[in-house]
Amino acid sequence: GSGVALDVGRAKRLATVHQRRALAARYETCGIPGCAVLFHRCEPHHLRPWEDGGGTDLANLLPLCVKHHHAVHEGGWQLHVDPETGNVRVTHP
Repeated sequence: GSGVALDVGRAKRLATVHQRRALAARYETCGIPGCAVLFHRCEPHHLRPWEDGGGTDLANLLPLCVKHHHAVHEGGWQLHVDPETGNVRVTHP
């Protein structure tokens, strides 16, 4: 409503305050199904990694708790998010 940008592409690496608010409106907890860690204890994760050209756009961000963030980055988990519903599917290595 206030005309703030929710897609900033490669202009910023970290999620903006407005992106965090939008994510909090969609996810009350970590984005991994069944995880009860509250949103405020999570960090926005780039679904397509920043290092691989992923932008800091709302559709490319998912809140993850520390445990699940490590599982993605170090454990090889793949995440797939339905753009319509926000439902997350996890593929384990």
